[in-house]
Amino acid sequence: LQDFLASIIYVPVGAAQMLPSAGVFAPGFVGYFAAINSHGVAIGVNTIRSANGNSTHVGLNSLMMLRAVAAVAQNLDQVVSFVGASARGAPFM
Repeated sequence: LQDFLASIIYVPVGAAQMLPSAGVFAPGFVGYFAAINSHGVAIGVNTIRSANGNSTHVGLNSLMMLRAVAAVAQNLDQVVSFVGASARGAPFM
């Protein structure tokens, strides 16, 4: 993947709750490997495969978690609250 990464600058239109952000992702993926938003909140993930997924408890994978955090968190307290309250799915994909 390191040879084929892409960048995106997201500027929401008509979605007042979402923050502008910039992220790095692989073409064809929906989530981010790393992101920063307009409040300076930066977050990233080291994608290590894991068998800790739970198919009976569906939630966000790590890439979608980063995208969601970049869209809503204005400070570290909000990051911690959002991640702590979110259902987590497969660790990577």
